[in-house]
Order: sequence, then C-alpha cells, then structure tokens
Amino acid sequence: MKKDFLLMFILRTRRKHTFQFFNIVLLLTLQFNAYTQDSRSCRELRNEEEKRAVYACPDGEDCSWCDRPRTPYTQCMCSREQETRALLEERDRLSEEWRRVQQRNREKRERQRALLGEALDLASAEDYDQRKYEQALSLMERAKSIAKTEEIFNDWQKIGSLSQTDQLKRKQGQIEYIEDQMSSLIPPKKEIKITPLSSPASSGSAVSDTNSSSSGNSSVEETNDGSSGSTGNARGSQSSETESTSSYDSEQARREERQRQEQAEAQRAEEQRQENYRRKQEYDRRIAEQRQRNSEIASASAASSASALALLGTIIYQGMGSVDPENLYFENQMYTGFDFGYSLTGMPMIFNTDKSTEDFNGGTQNIQETTNSYAFTVNFDLQWNVGFESEYAGGEGYAFGQAGFSPIFDAFNLGYGAGFRGYAGVSFAKIYADFGWGSRLFDKNNWIDPEDVGFGKLSYNYREMTLGARFTFNGSYRNTRHHLHLGFITERITSGDDTDEANYRVYFYDTQQISSPTGELSDYLIKGYSLEWQKEHHFKLYLNVFPGYPIAGVSQYSQSSDFREREQGDLFIEFGFLRQWKIFSPKRF
Repeated sequence: MKKDFLLMFILRTRRKHTFQFFNIVLLLTLQFNAYTQDSRSCRELRNEEEKRAVYACPDGEDCSWCDRPRTPYTQCMCSREQETRALLEERDRLSEEWRRVQQRNREKRERQRALLGEALDLASAEDYDQRKYEQALSLMERAKSIAKTEEIFNDWQKIGSLSQTDQLKRKQGQIEYIEDQMSSLIPPKKEIKITPLSSPASSGSAVSDTNSSSSGNSSVEETNDGSSGSTGNARGSQSSETESTSSYDSEQARREERQRQEQAEAQRAEEQRQENYRRKQEYDRRIAEQRQRNSEIASASAASSASALALLGTIIYQGMGSVDPENLYFENQMYTGFDFGYSLTGMPMIFNTDKSTEDFNGGTQNIQETTNSYAFTVNFDLQWNVGFESEYAGGEGYAFGQAGFSPIFDAFNLGYGAGFRGYAGVSFAKIYADFGWGSRLFDKNNWIDPEDVGFGKLSYNYREMTLGARFTFNGSYRNTRHHLHLGFITERITSGDDTDEANYRVYFYDTQQISSPTGELSDYLIKGYSLEWQKEHHFKLYLNVFPGYPIAGVSQYSQSSDFREREQGDLFIEFGFLRQWKIFSPKRF
C-alpha cells in the first residue's frame, strides 16, 4: 500500500497543488503506520478461546470483523478493518483523479496535433520572404523552450498567420526545415506531409486577411521618409536572397547531420533488439535444459523411492497371520494391538505460483497468482488400538499417526488423531459408529520448474463421524475372522492455519451447511464414504473417499482465472494396506 501511495505522490508532483497533495499522502502514511501498530496490538487482546480459534471466511467470500460477537479482540480488529477500508477508498479516489489528469493530457496532445497540422498547412500555402522566414525560425526556437502547452499552441498559430511574400527560390528547403522542427514537438506516430509548390504562379490567396495582395501585383514597401522606390527594393531583394541561401545551406548540413544521428541510433536500437533476442533464446535454452534435468532427477527419485519402499515393505508385511493360539478370540475378551504399513493420500489444496521469466526486451516478467493444485503422498501409518469384543457388542479406542512424502519430493504430509468406535447387533451383522478428531498438514512445491519458486501450505483440524454396518464371518481357520465395515462419513473442519490466519482460505463450493450456521468453518458438513476390510491377525485394508472436498490453504496472491471460475471441490482419497498385530487376553469376562 505504501508503494502505491509513493507512486501516486511522484506522479502528482507535476500538478499545481503539490504541497496540498503531499500533506494528504503524509497523513495517509501516518495512518497506515498507526494501523500496522494496531494490528500487532490486537493479538494481545485475545482470550484463551480466541487464541485457539481461527477466524477465516468459510466460503472464500468477504466477511467483516464488525459482524462477529463483540469482544475486545473483535472490536479491535473491526476498527482496524474500518481504517483499512478508509485508506483503500482514499487510494481509489487518488487513482481516479490521476486518471482524469491523464485524460486531460491526452486531450491536450490531440488538440496540439490538430493545431500543428493546421499550422503546417498554412505555412505551405503561401511564400515566405527572408524576414518572415527568420521570424518563423525564431518562433520555432522559442517554442522549444516553452513548457506550457497553451503557449506552444499560440506560437504555432502565429506561424500559420505570417503574411505572404513573393520570395520563392528557397521556399521548398525552408518548408522542409520547418516541418522537421515541428515534427520534433509532436508525437512520432503523427506523420504530417507537405505538398511543395511547383512555381510562383501556383501561389493562391493570402493566408491572413490583414496582410494580403492580388496575385501578379508587386508588393511596394514604404521608405522611412514616406516615399517608395524600386531601387531600394531591388537591393533588399538581392541581400535577402544571399542571406537566405547561406541560411538554407547551413540548415541543410544540420539536417543531414541529424539524419546520420538518427540512422546511427536506429542501428544501435536494432543491434540491441538482436542482442535481447539472442539473450532470450539463450535463457529459454538454459531453462529448458534445467527443466529436463529436473525431470530426470524426479524420475530417478521416484525409482529410488519405490525401491526403498519395496525393501522396507518386505520387512513390514513378512509373516502376516502368525499368532499364538492363546491370543485368539473366543468370547467376551479384551484386546490390544497395532496396525502399521503403507497408505496413499491424494489431497486438493491451494498453490501460490511465483514464477519469474525473462522477456524479449531484456527485462524480467513476474507472474504471481493463486491456483488449485493436488498433493499426492505415500505414507507410513501407525495405529494403536485397545478394546473389548463380545458376540453382540464391542468397542475400541484408538490413536494414530501418519507421515508421508511424494516419490518425487514435491509434497509432504503429516497427520495424527484419535477416536472411539462402538458396535452392536447380532453375531454376524452389527451397526457401528466411529467418532474421531485429528489434524492434517500438507506442504507442496514445484521444484521441477526452475522458474517457479511458489509454495502450497495446508494445515487444519477436523472432526468426523462415520455411521455404517459391520459384518463378521469366519474363514477356514479360527484365526482368519473377517470384519467388513461399510459406512458414510461426515467431516467438519474446525480450524485452519493459525500461523497465517489472515491469508488462510477454505472454498467449500456446494458443501451442505448445518441448520443453524454460526459463521465458522465447522458450519459445513463434508460428505464421504468409507470401506474397511480386516482379516484378523493379517491385515487391514481401508478406503476413504470424499468426492467434493473443499480446496483450502494459504492464499498469498489473487486467484487465477481457472481457479476463480471453479464451481466444485476436488477428490480427496485415502487408501491404506496395513499389517495387523492383535492380541486377545486369555481372560474372559
């Protein structure tokens, strides 16, 4: 914001009321400094509940601190919000005023072009003598030193009103010189052509009504004593002709020198353009080579990751099903155990692109925008369970942790949580309910593209409830009981990233809200499906699918056009195959 105010100040110093505008900018700057200090002091007013909460707009739209419940913290943030809005309105007002100044300048330039063209047409319509020619040159030199546009217009109009004479021998060179002088004061895009006169007979009517004479009549000037004589006129004509020839030759030499300078400048510009083009080609080649090398490194990293995971997997999954007969289920028993192994996660999230590239003018072009992305990770899961099971009912408590990475190391995942599951029914079919809570953290980068140094950060807490059916059936051996769970998941995001809450966004799209929304993230119900298959003492296979999961994360820049036009969420999926190690107590209840 300070940068915008400084830019407006630099532009506005060209106007008349410089000191008045400087006072406005100084006042706004002091207000902005006070606003920054207030934003830091507001955090000190939060109570314990507000420190844990994250105030973010659930649907990605604008919301106001002034609409929230009145507390010292929200009132402080409301005041800061109102001050910010006032500063932005003042900046918009200054921007609009500067736009009007630019519009008036454009109108003056157009008026200048029209008047200059008219002056050239008038100058080429009649002949100049040496005296009037020198007056024209004097006006040209004077016009170059005048800063005010209105005075320049007046001088050009005076050039067009010079009276006609019968001196024609150097007229073509004189008019060309005047054209060169005038073209230096108008934009280069405006091309003015002058049609030269071919002979004295082509001279038409007078330019000025006050100083004119009939074509074919000689002009007679009064002498100092009031008499007229042809001898004085002849001598003046000869002297004027000699001076005109010398002045024209001098101006012709200067004009040729200017043409040589312009050609040299054009040549330098062309050489610079060729150099910029060559440098751009070289830059594109280096970037393409680096991108190719990064892709090869990514492929090698994926292969190395797969080999390491396969080697570790042989250790994890070796010997599944081995169990002491005393640790099998019979009836009414307590149990404990661990589920551990690999899982896959696909998570939609916000990504902040920060891409710099070199353009053909030798400069640097920077692209910063917020878009949607996708993080895919391979994880290692570890879950601890403790519970009780009988023929008709049972339950367990659990705690889990998860850490993962992308095989090409462009995304990382960390999650943890806990919960409780209970079920009841007949021996082979039961209704179950699962209540859990936890946290998810994802980081993403785009290191394969050497021009992009952007980032993606997603961090939030959640609560979820799963309701469904549990089916139990025995295999050929007693230690091969199978449990199949089919359920519907309802998840709520309770809070977002508390390290950058001002830029944290959650876009819910068509997500269902609760019946009495309170304006918090937890108002939205995210629907999903759950499938779980346990082969006791062998493995647990699970699949959780959310078809329209919200897109969330830290949003640093303005949205890209594709992201802004998006109308639905993305797929969030979890798939895991874990080894199960389970021990039932020998004691029966």
